Amino acid sequence: MRSQESVFQMPVSLKLISKILFILCLIISPQQYLSPDDMYNKIFCGYQGWFGTANDDPFHEVGWFHWCISGTEPSPNTVTFDIWPEYSEYDKNTLSYSTDYDWKYKNGEQAGFFSSNIEETIMLHCRWLRDYGIDGIFVQRFTTNLPSPDHLARMDNVLKFLIKGGEKYGIKVGVMYDITGTMITEISKLIISDWTHLVRDLKVTSSSAYQFHPDRSGKELPVVGIWGFGFIGEGVRGQAILVTDFLKYTRETDLHATILGGVPAYWRSLVRDSKPQYEEIYKKFDILSPWTVGRISNDDEVSNWTDVIKGDLKLTGKRGQEYMPVSFPGFSISNLVRNGNLSTLKKRRAGIIYKDLIDKKDNSKLNLIPRNGGNFMWSQFYHWVKSGSELFYIAMFDEVDEGTAIFKLSAKEELETSPELFLTLDVDGFDLRSDHYLWMAGILRFMISQRKELPEIQPYRLEKDSLQIRRKGDPQGNIIDGKININIVIKNFRRSYAEVFRKSDKEDHYISIKKFTLENTFFTNLNFLDETSLISDEYTYVIIISDENSLIKAVSDLVRTSYR
Repeated sequence: MRSQESVFQMPVSLKLISKILFILCLIISPQQYLSPDDMYNKIFCGYQGWFGTANDDPFHEVGWFHWCISGTEPSPNTVTFDIWPEYSEYDKNTLSYSTDYDWKYKNGEQAGFFSSNIEETIMLHCRWLRDYGIDGIFVQRFTTNLPSPDHLARMDNVLKFLIKGGEKYGIKVGVMYDITGTMITEISKLIISDWTHLVRDLKVTSSSAYQFHPDRSGKELPVVGIWGFGFIGEGVRGQAILVTDFLKYTRETDLHATILGGVPAYWRSLVRDSKPQYEEIYKKFDILSPWTVGRISNDDEVSNWTDVIKGDLKLTGKRGQEYMPVSFPGFSISNLVRNGNLSTLKKRRAGIIYKDLIDKKDNSKLNLIPRNGGNFMWSQFYHWVKSGSELFYIAMFDEVDEGTAIFKLSAKEELETSPELFLTLDVDGFDLRSDHYLWMAGILRFMISQRKELPEIQPYRLEKDSLQIRRKGDPQGNIIDGKININIVIKNFRRSYAEVFRKSDKEDHYISIKKFTLENTFFTNLNFLDETSLISDEYTYVIIISDENSLIKAVSDLVRTSYR
């Protein structure tokens, strides 16, 4: 009788033949073996999709879920999330309202909560992904919830709505299993059974929206993420071997998958958050994605982590694996720690993954890892790209529990009742719009896909109603010294060029001082021109700047925004 570890192994001869064929493909047709739908130089987000309310389908009696302690309704003593979403675009008929506490905005309007189990909510999120140029998401399926018919129905609903939204808006959807908290003897059975259900019953991989990517042999397969193997306290080697070997070598070829492993940050050194004996498991994944949320907390730590990324890329490259680093905007679990029973919390995902943070004395502090106006996340991308990464994952799209969400969030304090419980985007002294992180992800996607070198500091963003560039650290409004007034006019935009004009001091016309093309959007080579033109185009803006660098950032931002 064969051991558990070899049940699904491919014969050595077949492996050898597969590798030879793959090499031949590279020699004969080096550019054709990859599908345009792969994940290279694109941006994906994690998607929890776990928020439940009283407005959910009555046949799925999960009720209030992840907004507050299970079995309660949202109140200051029960909420378990740290950032309040921005709700102006949600269908108010789909929102639910707590009967235990009257949440209100400063304008007197009652404040509600969205459900992830409602199609209109999912379609709105999919539209945002499309509008801001983000390629897709990996929706979490929590194996601890799979045995529950109600939770399974809820997760199936969320996935079906996402697939529908993906087909409508042209975004990609992948599945990622999170094994946190699952009984170790059930993990492989649950994942294998559920993946079969998704492929055979829901037919998710037959959709144009499902994400594919080459496995290590170069074959385009649907991507399946498995998050949690190797973390201290999570899973066992035997279960990991069973499920990874099944997805790779099962005789049921429609179930084959490219396996994305969400692994500990210290997977390579096998210390700290990683179990010491898991090197064999890490080798099995086609793509490795180490979890850095909570492991780095400021720009200096991001810069230092670059050496870790480079070492990870070197080893995965040597093994023929792909590497997908994680970036995140910030972190906060104040209400989760404050209102959750700490002993219970430590058994949950947050308690296991963020043990060091939860054990700190300041664990109930809001804004535990500051966003710094987006500079923290931009810094991660800058260093990960510079290190040579080609795959990118943002944690997360909708994770307001742990304060890592990038979807539309309250930009300023809007709540009349208990506003002190929640973060808003101005927390670090920055005046941002609610969609700032979606916008930033779109900027990053645009530059990465065009192979542009990222600037070390995130670009300025131009506001529709105020296009003034002010000195960094002076948000109150003193216009910087040495200013010049210019108009930016986008001319013949579909012909891929624009011009920047300065008004003549003596005559009623404008002198063209810069001309650029979309092919060189971030303008490393600019020449002054002496052309004369009148402003007559639809898009006309005024910007106050101090030097050429701020001009370049402002213009590039404007072009990117208009381009979308």
